[in-house]
Amino acid sequence: MKNIAAIFALLAASGTAFSQDLATCSAPAGYAYFPLRGLLTAKDAGWETDKISAGVFTLRKVGDSDYDILYVDATKRVYSTKSDGGAVRLLRSGENEMAFISFYPGSTIEIYTFLRDNAGANQVGILTSKGGDGLVQYKQSAMIAACSGITFVSPAIKAN
Repeated sequence: MKNIAAIFALLAASGTAFSQDLATCSAPAGYAYFPLRGLLTAKDAGWETDKISAGVFTLRKVGDSDYDILYVDATKRVYSTKSDGGAVRLLRSGENEMAFISFYPGSTIEIYTFLRDNAGANQVGILTSKGGDGLVQYKQSAMIAACSGITFVSPAIKAN
């Protein structure tokens, strides 16, 4: 039994040794557009304000050049983009900004732009496009969330 506990402790430690949280952002809010497709009625289609009050996003660097986005949504469950079959790629990075694309083939594309503004505030802009034949509700949205801190990827590292 002690050997099993030691193995789990070693695995837990090795998982965190190779990952680094780069940003944690919460309560994104903005606007969404729901096209008249799928199960939506004409009354429900169109523009509306959008927010995820309890939403939390964490950008995590895994290893030397891999990334993941962990998030808690309205269901209060923790999700991992990579574990759910998605991919996260660095698109660009600068001294005080970086952009990532997150995508699930055939359904969802998201662009996350993390930045520090001129006043020193950290934030992320999230552009989302959800669609595809497998979805019953299409959605495009633009939201902004405050971040508690951001560790920017070195501009010397090329986007992959």
